[in-house]
Amino acid sequence: MDTPVAGVSLYPRVPAGWTVTGSAVTARKLKPGQELTGTWTVKAPEAYGYIDIPVVAKFDNGLEDEQVTKVHVWKPLPAGWFYVSDLPFTGTAQKDLAANGNPIAIRRVPYGKGLGATSNTQVQLTLDGCTEFVADVGVDDQAGLDVARQKVGGTAGFVVQGDGKTLADT
Repeated sequence: MDTPVAGVSLYPRVPAGWTVTGSAVTARKLKPGQELTGTWTVKAPEAYGYIDIPVVAKFDNGLEDEQVTKVHVWKPLPAGWFYVSDLPFTGTAQKDLAANGNPIAIRRVPYGKGLGATSNTQVQLTLDGCTEFVADVGVDDQAGLDVARQKVGGTAGFVVQGDGKTLADT
């Protein structure tokens, strides 16, 4: 397109119950190659994981176009608590993604934060001053579906060790 477009507004279109802080970004005229960008704060009620949010470009002539952007949403923790994936760790785990690079989901529950790993993975981290360790563990839904499709079986176990002792073993 070689001609400018007039009356452009840009804004996120969020699901019902979500809130957006920040106004639509507007431009009277955009020349070819010129950009229009915006920043908004989006709050999601009890939705966690990677969520697609459409960003809409609306034009004075009544036309609209939208591009989807992926937003990473996670459950806030109480003061003094931390997600393991936010701490420095060593090992081959994926930060905030399943081992295959997709969002983490266990038994159809999306997890916006966590570590995704393949079999025989070891992750080491230091929890200095930690008095409690809480974790949800399981086989990611996608990995479980892959096992079912291939009609292969197996078991999965999770072990937590600390201070030279086994603290949890499934």
